[in-house]
Amino acid sequence: MADEEPRSPDASPTPEAELLSVLGKPIVRRHMPNFAAVRGLLTFRRALVLLCAVGTAALGAAAWWLLPAMLQEDPAAAAPLAEVDHPPAPPEAAPAAPTGAAPTFRTEADQVPPEGLSWPAAEQAFGARRWADALKMYSALLAQSERTAENRNVSDYLRLRTAMCLRRLDRQADARRMLLDTAAGPSPILRATACRELALADLAGGQPLLARMRACQAVAALGAVSGQAALETDCEFLAAQALTQKAAAIFGAEILVSRPAAAEADPFQGLGEADLRRLLDEGTARLASAALGPSIRPDESAGAARRWTAVSSGAPLEEFLSRLTLETSIDIRWESVDPPARRRTVTLCLAGATDQRLVEVACGTAGLVARFTGNEAVVCDPATCPTTASHQDLLVREAVSAWRRFFLRATEDGRLAAGRFALGQIHERSGDGGAAITEYRVLAERFPSDRLAALARLRVAVIRLDLRDYAGARQELLDLLDRYPDCPAIDEVYLRLGQATMEAGRLDDALQIFKKLYYLDLSASSRAGAALGAAACHFRQGRRDEVARWLTHRINLARAPDEPGLAEAYGLLAKTEAARGRFSHAIDAYKKALGAAGKAGPPGGSAAWRVEMLLELAQILAQQEDFVAALGILEHLSPKDATPAQADALLLARADLLRAMHLPEQAMTALRRGQPAAASPEAASRMKVLEAECLADAGDVDQARTVLAEALGRIAPGPTAHRAALTLADLSLRAGRAPHAVTVCRDLLGSGCTDDVRRSALQILGAAYAREKDYERAAMALAGKVPDEQGTGEP
Repeated sequence: MADEEPRSPDASPTPEAELLSVLGKPIVRRHMPNFAAVRGLLTFRRALVLLCAVGTAALGAAAWWLLPAMLQEDPAAAAPLAEVDHPPAPPEAAPAAPTGAAPTFRTEADQVPPEGLSWPAAEQAFGARRWADALKMYSALLAQSERTAENRNVSDYLRLRTAMCLRRLDRQADARRMLLDTAAGPSPILRATACRELALADLAGGQPLLARMRACQAVAALGAVSGQAALETDCEFLAAQALTQKAAAIFGAEILVSRPAAAEADPFQGLGEADLRRLLDEGTARLASAALGPSIRPDESAGAARRWTAVSSGAPLEEFLSRLTLETSIDIRWESVDPPARRRTVTLCLAGATDQRLVEVACGTAGLVARFTGNEAVVCDPATCPTTASHQDLLVREAVSAWRRFFLRATEDGRLAAGRFALGQIHERSGDGGAAITEYRVLAERFPSDRLAALARLRVAVIRLDLRDYAGARQELLDLLDRYPDCPAIDEVYLRLGQATMEAGRLDDALQIFKKLYYLDLSASSRAGAALGAAACHFRQGRRDEVARWLTHRINLARAPDEPGLAEAYGLLAKTEAARGRFSHAIDAYKKALGAAGKAGPPGGSAAWRVEMLLELAQILAQQEDFVAALGILEHLSPKDATPAQADALLLARADLLRAMHLPEQAMTALRRGQPAAASPEAASRMKVLEAECLADAGDVDQARTVLAEALGRIAPGPTAHRAALTLADLSLRAGRAPHAVTVCRDLLGSGCTDDVRRSALQILGAAYAREKDYERAAMALAGKVPDEQGTGEP
């Protein structure tokens, strides 16, 4: 050791030695517990050499200045062996990074993990999900690696691992800066993995379109690396998931996309040093070969199939697609894409790809969407769609296409069931129930043991309920209970089964299902739904006291004034109280129902329910002769918020109120305006009858009789025809035409009318016979019996 030439502190280590110190063995000090003593001896020897060789006072002073460093007590030298079996903490002021290297990220560099500073130990901590320990080691390794410019790919790899640890420790801003630096590096595998991590972060941060772009950039880079099918499949899933999340935002509803926590592929797991360096360098030269412009040429290995090999290293998208158009038969058409978007850079390397695949990936890396119609590719920008409808259509179609591509390229992937379920939800939300049922059935049949299979069958039953196929929905739910008795959504299964059974007309069976669910007490929401279902069954059976009792249970279970189902409960309570004649209680319940609907949104997600509640409330107020309040409610209702049938009911209710307020002329004006737009012949007939009644109220009895006589010939048998006949008979009697009134009443009594209509008809008939001085028949009619016509002539 005495003859060894000391190494100059300014000499830089060779790249091979630096890589070994970073990725290979731990630092030498780990195996030299007496390193402090050796350092002190070397320092003392340096001082003596300086004193003896020169002998000047200045150098002597410098040598004596070094002696305190030797004599100063070193804590590491005095510590036990076990306490120094790890590398020293890095200095606070690290050496400057080489020219051209990425900025160094310092974090936890002063805390040395107990495992020792080595790449294998860092990888072991990362694999064990000990993110904090792995972060300390990767940060220290990164600081050492950046001292040498030749370690660019190694430094980027360590930077990527550091960022991955930071992201899992929820330090998103720091992680994002490092991932962006890594994604801009020359290594394709590092670029792809960094883009995948950025896509995951963007997806979690509510930026689905940005996440899709990052996933496409990862796919574009992976073409330069062999054997990375798992990572590419992962990115394809990410792109489809991002589009599904965007579609969910469009529909305003949650769409479940099941993704295991540890689903992300790790291309570096289990690699040795040589394999790691080979992977980091692979494809770098291929991307660099397109520095002067994109390269697109036929792939000779594809045989007779028309496939291509394409390389682009930062070329503008417009230039890449123009070159593609020259080489292939595909045409490009830009649709609502601004010039800056067309100039976004494209970095990709794909081999053996079809022309459609090239367009799809290239546009995806720029955040655009390509739709294909024959040999033409229409490139669209989701951010600049001209209308909301076109924006929704573009994203929904692309989401469906993304899942279709995933199914074709990942035939054995463990997330196929999740993709099928997500695609079914997209079809369901977009109103295509048939396509949704198809996807759910494929899932249930191909993956019967997957946890989503039971949920898929449940969604099929829900769609059938919405389509009013109650028998089919009931059978689907019974099969679900047979196959999956431990279904995670068992409470919803029973609730839907009760609804299907009730709508199928089996009220007693439905009531038993609701009661069973209520007393099982699976959850507060299931008990609330069961109580509401039981009340609905009793309402249909006419058991009003039971309805009120179960609705009280439902209302008492409410945990918040805006929870779903509460508005529906108050609405049913209002109907029940109105049927019981308790109008003040009914009005209060209607107000509470409307208040709850205003906070949580109307049941069914539309304003039709609110219109129905307000119409019923106005009718009750009219019965209470509070005409001004009733008319005020109707005036604030817009026909645009109502269904066509509700719009007709709104017009009729308003005309009835105006007539009750002795304003027949205004009522007739409204009726004549609304008759041409009536949604059904029945509604038009009711408007015609009400118009005749308004004419009579205005004193024009003859015109009213003429209108009714014409209408009776076109009105179908039923309540409206009975009302028209009664009105015509009464007006005939008032006009002094008693024989005509007798004829109309006898025809009405022979038509199978209701008891109320029958009583009214007999009253008019008795008055008509009395007018004719036929007191015997008049007495019989007023006594509730139809007189015999024998011996009488035609009136």
